[in-house]
Amino acid sequence: MMEKFSRDEKIFNVINVIFMIFFIAIIIVPLWNIVALSFNDATDSAKGGIYFFPRIFSIESYLTVFEDAAIYKAFIIS
Repeated sequence: MMEKFSRDEKIFNVINVIFMIFFIAIIIVPLWNIVALSFNDATDSAKGGIYFFPRIFSIESYLTVFEDAAIYKAFIIS
C-alpha cells in the first residue's frame, strides 16, 4: 500500500535526491577522468584536455606497468 508523505517529507526527499546526485557526481567524475587518462596515449595525456574519453586509445601504459616485476612484489607487500 502506498504511503502518503507530508509536504515537508516530499521537500526533504527532493532535496535529498538532488544532494545525493551532486555528491555522487563529485566522486564519479574524477574517477572516470583517471580511467580515461589511463587508457590514453601517455604523450598525448601530458598535453591535457582529456576529461571523459581518451583521444588516442592505448593500453601501452598498462603493458609497461605489468611487465615490471617490481610491481608484483610491491603489490604482494602492500
